[in-house]
Amino acid sequence: MEYEAQQVLAANLYQIGLSWAGTIIWDDVRSAEFVAGLPEFDPDRIAAVGLSMGSNRTWHLTAATDRVCMGAAICWMGTTEVLTQPGNNQTLGYSAFSMLHPGLRLALDYPHVASIACPKPMLFFNGDHDGLFPILCVEAAYKIMRAVWESQNAGIAWSRKPGRFRICSIVKCGRRYLPGSTDIF
Repeated sequence: MEYEAQQVLAANLYQIGLSWAGTIIWDDVRSAEFVAGLPEFDPDRIAAVGLSMGSNRTWHLTAATDRVCMGAAICWMGTTEVLTQPGNNQTLGYSAFSMLHPGLRLALDYPHVASIACPKPMLFFNGDHDGLFPILCVEAAYKIMRAVWESQNAGIAWSRKPGRFRICSIVKCGRRYLPGSTDIF
């Protein structure tokens, strides 16, 4: 879908009582259920990984269904307070509608929604020079999520043992791949 067309689609979905964000999550859940039904996949070992908007979809999906047992979300996390400041990408329309759940922000912020995935193993990475996600809102979001995972005895651990790989990390980069940055996997 063309970037600009997302806003048109979102406006039309709102007219019939749906949201673009909700439609995306529903599609992702149905996709995970489809994969779980395929004979060549272990339905108990489905994970999600995503970069940028794919990261947003990863933590939403991991929170929305038990079909996905873990996730790695790269370069998409912050708090609404900062992300909705004038000039931020979320105030410009277009893909911002893929992140808007009507009424949800009255009760939950982005890190709270991502924390619904707890105690599943999750990996969150953000760059310290990412122009879309200022470091202060990333750190605030990580603090919220870390507290949730720790409250469930599922806190941060550096281990390759199944079920114990959880980290919130800020790496020295913007929104680009760095050689060796996947060594953690």
